[in-house]
Amino acid sequence: MYRYKGENSVFVKRVKLLMQENNTDLDELAKILNLSVIECDKMLRGKEPSYEVFIYLALHYKVSCDFILGLCDDRERKKRIRKKD
Repeated sequence: MYRYKGENSVFVKRVKLLMQENNTDLDELAKILNLSVIECDKMLRGKEPSYEVFIYLALHYKVSCDFILGLCDDRERKKRIRKKD
């Protein structure tokens, strides 16, 4: 079962993984998310992020929000095709 809150949440683990893979430090993450370093540190310790954080992370690291949330292991963003009536 996934944990969605706290320092050991899937979200925090995925963000740290993305940061490690892309050599992103806390200062750079703060700039990406348009947050202070203190707010980023709190988030990485389990404070719930705003929905904008998910969007900024997904766009910057080119992954899906579902991946960041731990809902899937597929990093790729899927294009949604709308059917015309």
